[in-house]
Amino acid sequence: MIKKLNIILLVLLFCSSCSQPKKSEEKAETISNDTKSQSDYLGYLRVDLDKVMLYSDTINIFNLDKSLYAGIKGDTLKVAGNKYNLMEDRRDTLRKHVSSYSFDPQYKIFILECEGAVDDFYRVRMNGVFKLISMRNKYAKFENLEDFVLSSMPDLSKVTPLRSEPNDTASIVDGYDEFYYLPSKLQRDWLFLECDKEYNDCPKEKESGWVKWRDSTGVIIRLAQTY
Repeated sequence: MIKKLNIILLVLLFCSSCSQPKKSEEKAETISNDTKSQSDYLGYLRVDLDKVMLYSDTINIFNLDKSLYAGIKGDTLKVAGNKYNLMEDRRDTLRKHVSSYSFDPQYKIFILECEGAVDDFYRVRMNGVFKLISMRNKYAKFENLEDFVLSSMPDLSKVTPLRSEPNDTASIVDGYDEFYYLPSKLQRDWLFLECDKEYNDCPKEKESGWVKWRDSTGVIIRLAQTY
């Protein structure tokens, strides 16, 4: 099946880059992370907006002084006493208050760059500054760079084509751009992909391949979070 004309949300992966609230229900539980170093929390934080909305549950975002900056409960974002609907309000309106690595509530996507930990909070980048999200919140999942790449969807291109073997001189899989591929495993700078049979009728010769995802300059592949 030829690649569908779907909206592809592309996010360009650049490596660079969590408040003691006044209300008791907003207070995060404490955990010990004495055995973890700052480098153990360099990567990305995925917020499971799908389940937050489904179960009408809550995730809070705090300032560095641990005062509450914003909260999401169900499909409602509350900032400074103002409420916004994640599904009905305009994307640009929402992003004035929540701007992160990738934030698109329509597709249940909320990803932040994580640059360490403060006490029992992830230290994340949002709105160009640092904020805090509790490590105890079950909807916040930390991923290091490699895990993040494996949980994303690579956008293959002429610069990063699908090859038959994990080396720069291996043959390019003909017609790879007509299919969707999902990550399966990492081998150093190479990512092994398998054709997504849920979306494609995958010919045997196009079922899998390798793509180079980084080089000496850093990450070189584009990543998508949904088809």
